[in-house]
Amino acid sequence: MRLLKLRTFIMATVVAVAVAVFGISTFFSSLIYENILTRQAEQGSESIARQTFESMFQVMRLGWSREELESFINVLEDSYQDSPIRVTIYRGELVDSLYGSIEGEPEKDDAVYKAIDEREVRKTEKGDLLRHIMPVQTRDECQDCHTNADVGDVLGVVEVSQDISTVKAEASAGHYWLMAGIAPLALLLAATVGYLVNRRIKYSVEAFGNQVEQVNAVKDIHLIEPRTIDLGFADLNRVMESVDDLVRRLKAIAVDKDILKTHQDRLEQEQEKAEQIVAKALDSAALQTPGLRYFYRPAAILSGDLILAEYRANGNLLVLIGDFTGHGIGAAVGVPGVAEIFYERVRRGAHPAEVLDLINDRLYRTLPPDMFMGAALVEVDYANNRLGVWNGGMPPLWLLQGSRVVATFQSSELPLGIVSDQRGGRRRISYHDLPAGGYLYACSDGVVEAALEGGWMYGAEGVEKALTSVPPGQGFDKILEQLEIYWDSTESDDDTTLLELDLDQLLARGPKRGVGTNPAAPWQAELVLDAGTLGRLNPVPSIMDLLSDLGALEEHQQSLYFIIAELYNNALEHGLLGLDSSLKRTPEGFEEYYRQRSKALNELNEGEIRIRISSHSDQDASDGKKPCAITIDIVDSGPGFDYQEWMAVARAGNRDGQSCGDSSTDAAMAYELNKPAGRGISMVRELADSLEYWPPGNRVVVSFSGVSKGDDSEE
Repeated sequence: MRLLKLRTFIMATVVAVAVAVFGISTFFSSLIYENILTRQAEQGSESIARQTFESMFQVMRLGWSREELESFINVLEDSYQDSPIRVTIYRGELVDSLYGSIEGEPEKDDAVYKAIDEREVRKTEKGDLLRHIMPVQTRDECQDCHTNADVGDVLGVVEVSQDISTVKAEASAGHYWLMAGIAPLALLLAATVGYLVNRRIKYSVEAFGNQVEQVNAVKDIHLIEPRTIDLGFADLNRVMESVDDLVRRLKAIAVDKDILKTHQDRLEQEQEKAEQIVAKALDSAALQTPGLRYFYRPAAILSGDLILAEYRANGNLLVLIGDFTGHGIGAAVGVPGVAEIFYERVRRGAHPAEVLDLINDRLYRTLPPDMFMGAALVEVDYANNRLGVWNGGMPPLWLLQGSRVVATFQSSELPLGIVSDQRGGRRRISYHDLPAGGYLYACSDGVVEAALEGGWMYGAEGVEKALTSVPPGQGFDKILEQLEIYWDSTESDDDTTLLELDLDQLLARGPKRGVGTNPAAPWQAELVLDAGTLGRLNPVPSIMDLLSDLGALEEHQQSLYFIIAELYNNALEHGLLGLDSSLKRTPEGFEEYYRQRSKALNELNEGEIRIRISSHSDQDASDGKKPCAITIDIVDSGPGFDYQEWMAVARAGNRDGQSCGDSSTDAAMAYELNKPAGRGISMVRELADSLEYWPPGNRVVVSFSGVSKGDDSEE
């Protein structure tokens, strides 16, 4: 649409208004002029009618004869022959009855009769014909001749009619010619006014434009001074005042484009560096393992999704897929820390459960309360031909044999970083035998929450349907093909990660041995922790590092991790802090228990825990292979407890063919739930070769080899 120029609009408007005003003025002035002519004609008719009557009256007073009077009247009427005025005299009945009628007398119409009957002057206007009908009434002097009339009786009527059409036509023509002569002057005046207004506005706009043209950077905005420009009109000047206010605000908040570009370049460089840092943190040769396939699609430059893969010291492949809340830089800040813990701890032989505990602790301590990470951990156990899975806050993981789903691993625990782990070793990996022709699939929320334009989400059902509708090994490509349709419909605002493990291909490749797989010679280590150290340090991860470095029972790291964590936490919570385990019977009591634990630990100012760990070979082994065994000896400075009674209950349960963790009697179970050494110690006793308390109950010694019972295959 083409816009009008302001000067064109003003000029056209002024001229149009002038023409409209002139035309309206001409029309109404013509009407007024005609009305004036009409009124003047009426006044003239009235004057002629009175003069005619007075003349007749004077003639009749002189005693003229009838013939002389009629001659006078004829002359009077003939005198108006060449004018638009006609004078007509009508005789009344009183005159006709006294003197007789006159031949050729004009006929009376209704208007004349009404004037006679009503004795009043009548004025009529029909088109351009005006009639003034005045009744002639008897006076005292008239009774000398009109003896049959009384004073006031109507003797006749004098009518003056006037056709003013010719006069009006001549007057209108003259009026229009006059207005036609004035019209050019009016148009010229309007054009002059429009030109002057346009010139004033054009000058002011050009002055403002010249100021704007000088602005090439934000620093030049001060050159714009709209208040100095006078448009000549108060309303337009108020507009310039508003522009001046806007300019002053821009001066207050604007930033030079060069500075903005510098900041933008710096931000891009920092994002690029951050991207490189994240990529380097995630990089691992294990991600290139044949049989491991993944797809990664960030919603922004940086992503809150991660996928990590590394081989444990025992040769097992460990894969972690995670999804931080949000996306972009805010979500990516936690990625390097998680990757660092994962790779460092896995390479040093840490068990998956320990790795999860350490990641949870790091995230809980470093991330804001509203930020956490959903995670799924997968372990391919080559030695035992099984698959271990842990899922905390992620979509399901699907284990397929061919095109059939044989197992689905739903989320069973909280995401990492939400709550603090007061006791390590509680996360358990779920193991499943590897099927022939098996595939494992895992994904982040970006896959299941992909939505079409109408809001229809892909969902876990969509993933499973895609996996089971294609031949084995083609589910990965099928899911991506369908997701492309969703992404074309609506722009995805979430990071997307998809993982496929070809289990047959991974098993065919075999395990990759890491460091620390060869048992070291017999050794012994001792760690003494005072009250100050206990309040700020969890020694279990450091002890596990030592065991991994020394190559101690790599294949039984989870059992060792659980045993050491359980013994240490019992010594701390019950031996030194004196906490009551019965609080943990209800969710509310569980929360209260750990609140008391945190408070008591902060207030602890005396006491110590001594941890001794040693490794030795069993010289009496029947097969002569001298299996390695670990002895864990933990002593706290607390008062101890009645361990003999607990052991009696435990032995009674064993005689009935039950484990201590599953007491055969209600009394034994109640006793275990209310004693410092409860279910956790019962599980330790099942895993260990032996468990022994020393008086007064503040020292426990455990021997573990993983040979006779309770290795990782039972977890």
